[in-house]
Amino acid sequence: EDTYVVGAAMRGVIAATELGVATRAFRARMFDVVLSSFLPHDGRNADTIVNALLALDPNRCKAWLFNEALPEAGSGAASSMLEAMRRRAEVVDEPVLIALWERFSTDSESRSTGWTLVEVVRALAKHDSEEASRVTRLAMASPIGEVRAAAAEAMAHRMGITDPYGRASAACEARGWDGMAAPQRHVLAVRHLIDQVLNGGYEQYFVNSYGNDWPEALAGLKAMGAQREHASFEKVIARFGTDGPSRDRDQRHEQLAALVRADPKPFEGIADNVFETHEDIEVLLMRYIVAHRADFT
Repeated sequence: EDTYVVGAAMRGVIAATELGVATRAFRARMFDVVLSSFLPHDGRNADTIVNALLALDPNRCKAWLFNEALPEAGSGAASSMLEAMRRRAEVVDEPVLIALWERFSTDSESRSTGWTLVEVVRALAKHDSEEASRVTRLAMASPIGEVRAAAAEAMAHRMGITDPYGRASAACEARGWDGMAAPQRHVLAVRHLIDQVLNGGYEQYFVNSYGNDWPEALAGLKAMGAQREHASFEKVIARFGTDGPSRDRDQRHEQLAALVRADPKPFEGIADNVFETHEDIEVLLMRYIVAHRADFT
């Protein structure tokens, strides 16, 4: 029951398989032993245990996902297994994924179920079939925000858009900010805005160099139809006066310092938590990327 001991044991199992000293009989026996430590799933050492199972026998892991006893194991176990498979670039058979979707999609209350469905949808992006597309379309209408965001990501992936932010960043390095296409600037500026605000609020965004690009972020929110976020960001910008925040970082620091001296929380009440439930802005981002896919492939 000691999580440290279990973790160390799992790392030993992984090392044995990687070094090629684990016999077939050892792998078969250890798979059963390791699986018994994974169930019932409580989240402890989940990543290490799943990686040990995958190292021992990835095909048995896939078969286990299709097992009728899985609901009793809990959707959290399936989520951990699917996430680890994705990180290892394992392809899960489409019938297994469809069965998991049918099994868990009726439960929209459980957070662990939501993450399982997210991983199912992400894995389906590797399958180019009508059935995979059908489930992805169903996921777009899911009551769970994370599932909708994953579905939008999967749809983009199916169209060959696998790393849109990386593509836009590469264009920025090659041609400079002003040399990028407008959709690329919009997407990067909005991506940076969301990530900065979620990490440290608008104060962090404007302190950092990403705040230089607030006009593109504002224009990007409007272009992709993020009406709520656009209206909220306009209110934030208005706090800096008629001309908005300076695009010169040092001058913007002075503006922000003046705002904080007047009010220690200058943006409270006008943009509270606008990105905390940010899954739908992620959907809008992906739809915008798909609409301008030539700039991201």
